[in-house]
Amino acid sequence: MLFRSIALPIRDVSSLKREPIDALKHWYDYDKTVPLQPMVIRDSNASLEGDHAYRYKIVEINAVYDDERFQVHFFEPEKQKDVPTLVYLPGIGRYNVQRDFRITGSRDMDMILVHRLALLGYRVIYPIYNGTYERWNGSSLSIDFREKPAEAQSNWIRGVQDLFRVVDYLCQAEDLNQDKLICVGLSNGAARAITAMSIDDRFKAG
Repeated sequence: MLFRSIALPIRDVSSLKREPIDALKHWYDYDKTVPLQPMVIRDSNASLEGDHAYRYKIVEINAVYDDERFQVHFFEPEKQKDVPTLVYLPGIGRYNVQRDFRITGSRDMDMILVHRLALLGYRVIYPIYNGTYERWNGSSLSIDFREKPAEAQSNWIRGVQDLFRVVDYLCQAEDLNQDKLICVGLSNGAARAITAMSIDDRFKAG
């Protein structure tokens, strides 16, 4: 027999109480006095090779936990000014395996979408969130939510805190029009975006 049915365990959540977001906001609190200490890893003065109509730079900043630092990738229009700034959150595939962050030659859906948005003239910000790319922690987020929910919850919260930290940097160090700050996510990233926008009113759309 080539195929057979497999009985998967189903967790009954019908009796669980769904908390309103206002009751959960304190989970995402962090010490805003922790210095950002930004460091430019790559300057945007040089355009990317090829026909890309945007400039690319990398800035590294402090996270708000465990003395970690992480990189933030900027895809910026070469000529247009005062364009909407999109902060991007990737899908769950970026949390399931370690891989290098590649801006060219990548076939993953997240990078394809980031490139498309940048080529449309948006300023796209793509942070390396906790548990993604070189910050992968060796686990699978989709499995963790089922088998290690406390650890998965912690990783989820840290990812949202990374997002807020990037906005802190944008507001302090970058030429940001906060009225045009947008939160964009793919799949699991879209769920995180909804969480973030319900907590942080600096985002104007998503």
